Amino acid sequence: FGYTTCERGDNSDIYRWAFFHGELWLTFFLTFVAMVLVYRAVLRAERITGGGSGSGGDGGGGGGSIEDTITGLSAAEREESRARGSFSQRQQQQGGQGGTQRQAPSPGEHSRKVMVQASLFVAAFFVT
Repeated sequence: FGYTTCERGDNSDIYRWAFFHGELWLTFFLTFVAMVLVYRAVLRAERITGGGSGSGGDGGGGGGSIEDTITGLSAAEREESRARGSFSQRQQQQGGQGGTQRQAPSPGEHSRKVMVQASLFVAAFFVT
């Protein structure tokens, strides 16, 4: 039916692409798409919460933090968490770090950090 030379390596290019290169490039592409989706989710959460412009981290009834949006905390849970205070606030009250205050993040800071980290991850994955 079909003529074959019975030599080793017949159609090796087809098999190489089907079982190695094709899967490898598909993995690179899917990883890139996943990182873009993560970046967009952080950017969307940042926009919902006001982009780090101080609209919820200081106790003034804003939209909460990005972490609240991602974890899905309700307003009551958020207020209870604020009443307890953060670990650093409790540490300062107990005489830990004297008087250092955290600055409010600039708009888009979280999404930029995620974009940089995702880019580095994809680049390291591609190189190795």
